[in-house]
Amino acid sequence: MVRPLDRAESAIGHAVQSFRSRARRALHEEHHAARGAVFLESVDLRYRGQSYEINIPLSGNLAGAFRREHRRRYGYASREEPIELVTVRLMVRVPRRVTFPPPPAVVSPSIGRRRVLFDDGWSDVPVFDRGSLPVGFEEEGPAIVAEDHATTVVPPGANFRIQPRGLIEIEVAP
Repeated sequence: MVRPLDRAESAIGHAVQSFRSRARRALHEEHHAARGAVFLESVDLRYRGQSYEINIPLSGNLAGAFRREHRRRYGYASREEPIELVTVRLMVRVPRRVTFPPPPAVVSPSIGRRRVLFDDGWSDVPVFDRGSLPVGFEEEGPAIVAEDHATTVVPPGANFRIQPRGLIEIEVAP
């Protein structure tokens, strides 16, 4: 939508209206409540002839906000150089309820052992299945906690425990 900012108000309004309508349809199709969604509109602006833009929230005096941000980033701002609109953006944030998995029913979370190289040499350490560690489980390192998308290494001299929301807390000795 490249055009002079001083002649872009109508185009910006039409684009935002169109984007909001499409976003509401997409939210409905994906079974999200548009009522709780937060719509964040912004524009990418630049001085005419520049090859980079600055994203500015769509509210208030856009030219003034652009000049302030340009001065903050690049150390100068011009009142004479014309400002161009390059892009109109709409971002939608949908709040969602955070859920935590139920505590595991497995009694023995150890799934094996592995040789691991630490600063003081090789150690044969226990490997724990992350999904099977119950809240309150504690163990002294060295140890490995394995899960599908991550591996946590607990170094020698450290302790780890599983917190109430399933977080792993590692305490490293000084």
